[in-house]
Amino acid sequence: MPDRLVVTHDSSTISVDVGRSSVVELHALWLRDACSCPSCRHPTTNERLVDSSAIPFEITVASVDEDPDRLTVRMSDGHTVVIEPGWLLEHLDAIDRSNDPAAGVDLWMDNHRPITSFERRELDGEDGVLRWLDALLANGVALVSGVSPNDDGLREVASIVGEIRATNYGVTWAIEADIAPVSAVDSERQLLVHTDLPYREVAPGVQFLLAAIVDVAGGETTLTDGYAAAEELRASDPEAWRLLTTVEFSYPFVRERIELVGRAPIIGLRPNGSYHQIRRAPDLVGVPFLARAADAPRLYAALRSWTAIVDDPANEIRFALRPGDLLAFDNHRLLHGRTAFRLGASGRRRLIGCYLDIEDVRSRRAVAARRR
Repeated sequence: MPDRLVVTHDSSTISVDVGRSSVVELHALWLRDACSCPSCRHPTTNERLVDSSAIPFEITVASVDEDPDRLTVRMSDGHTVVIEPGWLLEHLDAIDRSNDPAAGVDLWMDNHRPITSFERRELDGEDGVLRWLDALLANGVALVSGVSPNDDGLREVASIVGEIRATNYGVTWAIEADIAPVSAVDSERQLLVHTDLPYREVAPGVQFLLAAIVDVAGGETTLTDGYAAAEELRASDPEAWRLLTTVEFSYPFVRERIELVGRAPIIGLRPNGSYHQIRRAPDLVGVPFLARAADAPRLYAALRSWTAIVDDPANEIRFALRPGDLLAFDNHRLLHGRTAFRLGASGRRRLIGCYLDIEDVRSRRAVAARRR
């Protein structure tokens, strides 16, 4: 943080030194709109009390107090705007991430740190909830052990965060291996790392996966950081990265009583250029929407480069879930799969799960921070 926030100002703009050899210009209209005082924002609900479109175009900056602890701007309409440096820097950091899509994300491809683990009883207090959700949001994954290995146990932990998001698989669902499987997920086969429900416009952001019965050899859970994989591709093959962030693929999901066909790039970006939603489902992806035949060779070469990264065992972590272990992970960022296993004569492998929205996780984390 620089010692003095304000560098220069005139009647229409102020220039703020945000460090890192960067100066940002803020217009008087934006400054007036950014005020969060009780007359501009409801102090309890934070609802806006000033209409952005009604701010006079002719508003100007009358004066500025160059205080290191806050930015105090007196406007020509007589209003005083106070902006905290922390909020301003957070806002500015989010404006443009086109040169660094993973800014602020703790990637873990080359640094295979242990997954942060918690005991179920730790989540009975706000401090434990805060640490759990901090770990989930920072690393994309966190483990809770000691959960009742049944649907009630799953729902109990989910209720700490918020409402379960129902999907075409129901509110909660189960995966149990069968010697005569209907689909790959019910089989003993390896599952390549993937994301769930790519055919939905906005897939659920968080998955809870609880081990109920695990009485087999093998079947380890595998995880790969999709954002880290995207960064590796961006560094090694920028053209492949460009194609996979812009060309849309179809994701058809057709069953007897449901038909969903989504379309989106494999590597999804937010409008500011940061990573958003990775979609990788080898058994569900359809064909890409190509405008020009000349792009096809390069696109399929890009797919091969991407596949080589996400399926490389060197880029994954693997571990065995035991009954009562609940894995919570970011379905927009992490790719998950499993190794092969053998049921044998009497083995069983039953996992149960549910989905939640990432917004609810962020909300619950914010509430826990306030309460603490």
